Amino acid sequence: MTCYPEAEGQPDVVFGVYWVCSGVQDTYSTQVAAPSACDIPLPTASFIPYADLTQAQVLDWVWANGVDQAAVELQVQALIDVQINPPVVILPLPWAA
Repeated sequence: MTCYPEAEGQPDVVFGVYWVCSGVQDTYSTQVAAPSACDIPLPTASFIPYADLTQAQVLDWVWANGVDQAAVELQVQALIDVQINPPVVILPLPWAA
């Protein structure tokens, strides 16, 4: 997370979050990182000190500020599905031992 050392009279104010969405299914895994950054508006009434932030709170900010959670998760699942059922495969030559 990127922070201002001081803003709106508060210390360590988050204004940006870099994120990666990862997915795992059985032995297949992938991750999506684009867009990998999300701007967060400065707090108004409900400032949460940096040390008290939780992953759930920060993810709520990301989803509320322009990142479509459902679309990102569908993209991760689609990439895993391609690993499980690849549309193109490279087979060994039939005459090679």
